[in-house]
Amino acid sequence: MENYPLELFRNIGSYYDDNIYCVYQIDKSYYLITSNINSFKVLSLPDLKIVSISPIFENKITGICNFNDYVFISFDNKIIKMHYNHLIQEISFDFIILNTMILDKMLLVLGNNQTISLYESNSLKLIKNIYLGKNIKNVYHPKGYLNKMIFFSYIFFF
Repeated sequence: MENYPLELFRNIGSYYDDNIYCVYQIDKSYYLITSNINSFKVLSLPDLKIVSISPIFENKITGICNFNDYVFISFDNKIIKMHYNHLIQEISFDFIILNTMILDKMLLVLGNNQTISLYESNSLKLIKNIYLGKNIKNVYHPKGYLNKMIFFSYIFFF
Protein backbone atom coordinates (compact mmCIF):
# COMPACT_ATOMS: atom_id res chain seq x y z
CA MET A 1 0.00 0.00 0.00
CA GLU A 2 1.85 3.01 -1.24
CA ASN A 3 0.63 6.36 0.05
CA TYR A 4 1.57 9.48 -1.81
CA PRO A 5 1.23 12.93 -0.21
CA LEU A 6 -2.43 13.99 -0.05
CA GLU A 7 -3.60 10.93 -2.04
CA LEU A 8 -5.30 9.60 1.09
CA PHE A 9 -7.71 12.54 0.97
CA ARG A 10 -8.54 12.31 -2.74
CA ASN A 11 -12.08 11.04 -2.15
CA ILE A 12 -13.33 13.21 0.71
CA GLY A 13 -16.20 14.57 -1.39
CA SER A 14 -17.68 11.19 -2.36
CA TYR A 15 -19.12 8.84 0.21
CA TYR A 16 -19.70 5.43 -1.36
CA ASP A 17 -19.46 3.04 -4.29
CA ASP A 18 -21.57 0.02 -5.24
CA ASN A 19 -20.79 -2.05 -2.12
CA ILE A 20 -23.22 -2.51 0.73
CA TYR A 21 -22.61 -0.13 3.63
CA CYS A 22 -22.42 -1.06 7.33
CA VAL A 23 -23.93 0.72 10.31
CA TYR A 24 -22.65 -0.11 13.77
CA GLN A 25 -22.92 1.21 17.31
CA ILE A 26 -20.22 1.82 19.92
CA ASP A 27 -21.68 2.90 23.27
CA LYS A 28 -24.36 5.44 22.30
CA SER A 29 -22.77 6.57 19.03
CA TYR A 30 -23.65 5.23 15.59
CA TYR A 31 -21.25 5.01 12.66
CA LEU A 32 -21.56 4.35 8.94
CA ILE A 33 -18.83 2.52 6.99
CA THR A 34 -18.78 3.02 3.24
CA SER A 35 -16.26 1.86 0.70
CA ASN A 36 -14.97 4.13 -2.00
CA ILE A 37 -13.20 2.11 -4.68
CA ASN A 38 -9.96 1.13 -2.87
CA SER A 39 -10.44 2.73 0.56
CA PHE A 40 -13.22 3.11 3.09
CA LYS A 41 -14.58 5.83 5.35
CA VAL A 42 -16.10 5.79 8.79
CA LEU A 43 -18.72 8.50 9.19
CA SER A 44 -20.57 9.51 12.35
CA LEU A 45 -24.36 9.41 12.28
CA PRO A 46 -26.60 11.33 11.89
CA ASP A 47 -24.35 14.26 10.92
CA LEU A 48 -22.15 12.32 8.40
CA LYS A 49 -18.89 13.80 9.66
CA ILE A 50 -15.79 11.88 8.58
CA VAL A 51 -14.30 10.05 11.57
CA SER A 52 -11.55 8.25 9.66
CA ILE A 53 -10.37 7.35 6.18
CA SER A 54 -8.60 4.07 5.65
CA PRO A 55 -5.29 3.54 3.92
CA ILE A 56 -5.44 2.91 0.19
CA PHE A 57 -5.59 -0.76 -0.76
CA GLU A 58 -4.02 -2.18 -3.92
CA ASN A 59 -7.34 -3.25 -5.48
CA LYS A 60 -11.03 -2.31 -5.52
CA ILE A 61 -12.89 -3.29 -2.36
CA THR A 62 -15.52 -5.90 -3.20
CA GLY A 63 -16.99 -6.39 0.27
CA ILE A 64 -17.15 -4.64 3.60
CA CYS A 65 -18.69 -5.73 6.88
CA ASN A 66 -18.08 -5.22 10.58
CA PHE A 67 -18.18 -7.08 13.89
CA ASN A 68 -18.11 -4.91 17.01
CA ASP A 69 -15.43 -2.30 16.21
CA TYR A 70 -13.57 -4.49 13.68
CA VAL A 71 -13.97 -3.91 9.96
CA PHE A 72 -13.50 -6.72 7.43
CA ILE A 73 -12.46 -5.67 3.93
CA SER A 74 -12.41 -8.10 1.02
CA PHE A 75 -10.88 -7.70 -2.40
CA ASP A 76 -9.80 -10.25 -4.99
CA ASN A 77 -8.65 -13.22 -2.90
CA LYS A 78 -7.90 -11.46 0.42
CA ILE A 79 -9.71 -10.46 3.57
CA ILE A 80 -8.22 -7.82 5.82
CA LYS A 81 -9.35 -7.37 9.42
CA MET A 82 -8.88 -3.84 10.71
CA HIS A 83 -9.39 -2.15 14.07
CA TYR A 84 -9.98 1.49 13.30
CA ASN A 85 -7.18 2.15 10.76
CA HIS A 86 -4.82 -0.52 12.04
CA LEU A 87 -4.30 -3.78 10.20
CA ILE A 88 -4.92 -6.68 12.58
CA GLN A 89 -4.92 -9.72 10.32
CA GLU A 90 -4.87 -10.66 6.65
CA ILE A 91 -5.83 -13.98 5.08
CA SER A 92 -5.53 -15.09 1.46
CA PHE A 93 -7.55 -17.67 -0.43
CA ASP A 94 -7.07 -19.71 -3.58
CA PHE A 95 -10.35 -18.34 -4.98
CA ILE A 96 -11.86 -14.93 -5.71
CA ILE A 97 -14.15 -13.59 -2.97
CA LEU A 98 -17.62 -12.64 -4.21
CA ASN A 99 -19.19 -11.55 -0.92
CA THR A 100 -18.58 -11.38 2.82
CA MET A 101 -21.01 -10.88 5.67
CA ILE A 102 -21.22 -11.26 9.43
CA LEU A 103 -23.62 -13.81 10.91
CA ASP A 104 -23.61 -13.40 14.69
CA LYS A 105 -19.94 -14.09 15.57
CA MET A 106 -19.05 -15.72 12.25
CA LEU A 107 -17.66 -14.28 9.05
CA LEU A 108 -19.26 -15.82 5.96
CA VAL A 109 -17.15 -15.82 2.78
CA LEU A 110 -18.70 -16.68 -0.59
CA GLY A 111 -16.09 -17.63 -3.18
CA ASN A 112 -16.24 -18.09 -6.93
CA ASN A 113 -15.42 -21.77 -6.34
CA GLN A 114 -19.10 -22.23 -5.31
CA THR A 115 -18.14 -22.64 -1.66
CA ILE A 116 -19.27 -20.82 1.46
CA SER A 117 -16.65 -20.69 4.21
CA LEU A 118 -17.46 -19.78 7.79
CA TYR A 119 -14.75 -18.22 9.98
CA GLU A 120 -14.76 -17.24 13.62
CA SER A 121 -14.76 -13.41 13.64
CA ASN A 122 -12.19 -12.86 16.38
CA SER A 123 -9.47 -15.31 15.33
CA LEU A 124 -10.42 -15.85 11.66
CA LYS A 125 -10.11 -19.60 12.17
CA LEU A 126 -12.01 -21.76 9.71
CA ILE A 127 -15.17 -23.31 11.16
CA LYS A 128 -16.65 -25.01 8.10
CA ASN A 129 -16.61 -25.12 4.30
CA ILE A 130 -19.92 -25.75 2.53
CA TYR A 131 -19.88 -26.68 -1.15
CA LEU A 132 -23.02 -25.32 -2.85
CA GLY A 133 -22.63 -26.99 -6.25
CA LYS A 134 -24.49 -24.20 -8.06
CA ASN A 135 -23.42 -21.07 -9.88
CA ILE A 136 -24.09 -18.76 -6.90
CA LYS A 137 -23.03 -15.14 -7.42
CA ASN A 138 -24.23 -13.50 -4.21
CA VAL A 139 -25.80 -14.23 -0.84
CA TYR A 140 -28.00 -12.11 1.42
CA HIS A 141 -29.29 -12.59 4.96
CA PRO A 142 -32.48 -10.60 5.66
CA LYS A 143 -32.21 -8.95 9.08
CA GLY A 144 -35.70 -9.96 10.21
CA TYR A 145 -35.19 -13.69 9.67
CA LEU A 146 -33.11 -15.84 12.02
CA ASN A 147 -32.62 -18.88 9.83
CA LYS A 148 -33.09 -17.68 6.26
CA MET A 149 -30.55 -16.85 3.55
CA ILE A 150 -31.14 -15.87 -0.06
CA PHE A 151 -28.72 -17.12 -2.73
CA PHE A 152 -28.51 -15.34 -6.09
CA SER A 153 -27.55 -16.87 -9.40
CA TYR A 154 -27.58 -14.73 -12.52
CA ILE A 155 -29.35 -16.37 -15.44
CA PHE A 156 -30.26 -14.17 -18.38
CA PHE A 157 -32.63 -15.06 -21.20
CA PHE A 158 -32.49 -13.20 -24.51
